Amino acid sequence: MTEVAGGEGLGPRHTSGVAEVIVDESRGSHKPAVITTTATGASIDLSEVISNSLQSQHVSQTLLESRKDFHTHPRSLALAHLQLADWRTHEKLRTAGALLAVCLNLGTDPPDLVRPKERARLEAWVDPDAPMQVPTPEELALEAANNAGAQRNVARERTPMKAIGESLQRQFEHINRHAKYRQLLDCSMEDLRKQCMGFRRAAKEERLLFYYNGHGVPRPTTGGDIWVFNKQFTQYIPVSAMDLMSWIGTPCVYVWDCAHAMNIVHAFEKNAKIRDFEISRIRHAAEAAGIKLP
Repeated sequence: MTEVAGGEGLGPRHTSGVAEVIVDESRGSHKPAVITTTATGASIDLSEVISNSLQSQHVSQTLLESRKDFHTHPRSLALAHLQLADWRTHEKLRTAGALLAVCLNLGTDPPDLVRPKERARLEAWVDPDAPMQVPTPEELALEAANNAGAQRNVARERTPMKAIGESLQRQFEHINRHAKYRQLLDCSMEDLRKQCMGFRRAAKEERLLFYYNGHGVPRPTTGGDIWVFNKQFTQYIPVSAMDLMSWIGTPCVYVWDCAHAMNIVHAFEKNAKIRDFEISRIRHAAEAAGIKLP
C-alpha cells in the first residue's frame, strides 16, 4: 500500500492495487468516517459496516446459545430422545458374550404371515433360496485346521441356515471381535434357557448381548412373548419377557429383529419396573429388620 498526499479537507490517500481509497476525516471525530473509492466513486459509511458486523455477531451468538439450549434443555419429548447422555452408561463395561437367536424355519411360513411376491429376501445379506456351494476337501481340511481339528458335516456346513448364522456372526465380529459368540439357529426353549444361563454364569457381572431374529415364527404377542420351537421342531413355544430376563440377567443389550418389536420393549419396561419395585420392597423390609444387604 502506497501513501499519497491528500487534498484540502481530506486526509492521507492510500492506494491498494488498482483502487485508490480516500478517507474523509473532516467530518469530526464525533461523526462516523466515510470511505470513498476513486476507482468506482462509491462511498461507504463505516457506521453501517460496523452496525452490520455487530448484528452478525449477535445472530451468531444467539444461534450458538440456541444450540447449547437444544442439547441441555429439550422443549419436547422428541428432543429428549436425541440426547445421548440419557442412555450412555457412566461405567465402562466389556461385552463378554453374544447370543444370536435366529428363528427362520426356512421353507415354512408362520401361520399369521402371508408373504407378498415382491419382498425383501436377504437374511444377514444371504439369500436363503440361493443354492449353497459345496466346499472342496481342501477347504474343509483348512477349516478343520483353523478350528483345532473340528470335524464337520459337509451337508450341514453349507445349508442356508448355517450360512445366515455365520454371516450374522461376522457382522457382529466387526463391532467386537473379542466377545464369545454362540449361534442359536431355530433353537428350542430348552436350548435357549440353557445357553442364556450358561453365558450369564461365565460373564458374571459383565455385559451380554442378545440378538433375536423372528422372521420365521409368529409375531410377538401383545404381552411381549417371543416364539421359539419345541425339541421335536413341531410346535411354536412362547417365551415371556420375564423368563428371558431371569435367564440372561443384567447387564444385557437386546436387539429385536422382528415385526411388532415394540410389544417386547413395552413388556421389558413393565417387567423391569416390577423387578425394581420388588427389590426396593425387599431392601426396606431388610432395613426394618436390621439386616444389611449388599
